[in-house]
Amino acid sequence: MSDFALAVETTEELLDYEVLTTKFDGGTEQRRLRHDEELIGWRLQSPALSYAQMIIYRDFFKGKYGSLTSFTWTSRIDQVEYTVKFSRGSFRVKRAKGEFRVSWDFERIV
Repeated sequence: MSDFALAVETTEELLDYEVLTTKFDGGTEQRRLRHDEELIGWRLQSPALSYAQMIIYRDFFKGKYGSLTSFTWTSRIDQVEYTVKFSRGSFRVKRAKGEFRVSWDFERIV
């Protein structure tokens, strides 16, 4: 079972590749892949939460020291367990109409 098992309402998959760009005199560019491994990340959001429930999410984030410590998580998109970490600066708490919502990004650790 994955280390992160808190409820998630929405999941977005973020795909990208690491591209190196060299700029030459005259304004031309050369681009190449640093490696052919795709960079995978996810943007997630909790369901509506009470204050006590929001604290559980925040405590998990604080327990991992933000983006310092990796952990396992199973994607709802492909049901694969990944080793991930929180993306730096991505943990957000929003309160509206007496409910809390937490959103955050995960980055895959390769």
